[in-house]
Amino acid sequence: MKKILACVLLFASFGVCAGDEVKYSLGLRGWSHTYSASSNTSVQVNSPLISGSIKYKDFSFTASTLMQTTYVNTSQSYVMAVRTDTDYAVGYTIYDNVTLLLGNKTISGPQVNDMVGIFYGVSLAQPIHDQGFIFGTFARSNSVSNLDALTGSGTFNLYDLGYGHIIYKNTSLNIGYRQQVFTTAANDKYTFSGATFGVGFNF
Repeated sequence: MKKILACVLLFASFGVCAGDEVKYSLGLRGWSHTYSASSNTSVQVNSPLISGSIKYKDFSFTASTLMQTTYVNTSQSYVMAVRTDTDYAVGYTIYDNVTLLLGNKTISGPQVNDMVGIFYGVSLAQPIHDQGFIFGTFARSNSVSNLDALTGSGTFNLYDLGYGHIIYKNTSLNIGYRQQVFTTAANDKYTFSGATFGVGFNF
């Protein structure tokens, strides 16, 4: 399946768009994180997050991908999971830099059925001084298919917070924290969490 890159939920982290003309943004981030499931935890992994968005007036479209990542348990005795995430979302800005999101998440991996869910959420990008801004995204899916082989669907929550600093015209550096939590119908939780760091470009 083709992976188109952009930013879900991360649209806010790559700069503050203004004006009525069409705006484009591109984001490249690293996510240094672990995967926890039941009593097992993976070793730290560094995964690339690639994203992009297009905005016209109050409307936006974003797409993003987490490149294929392999999670090995801390004793490095077995592979806990292998996954690739792809997100698409449309957004509507309701107040200043607050944007409502509605999108689709697909999680794929070798020898497993794709896990697919519709999510909704909100993103914020707020300038705090001439060169700095804070950003945040919260998103949730009430039903992700094929999340668990026995209980079927489950829920998904995303939390993504951080700070960005403009270093040259439309180029910014950012640092933050990102967490994904998947919960099955049996209340088993799969958590991916860790720090992010990257660069964003606005055109």
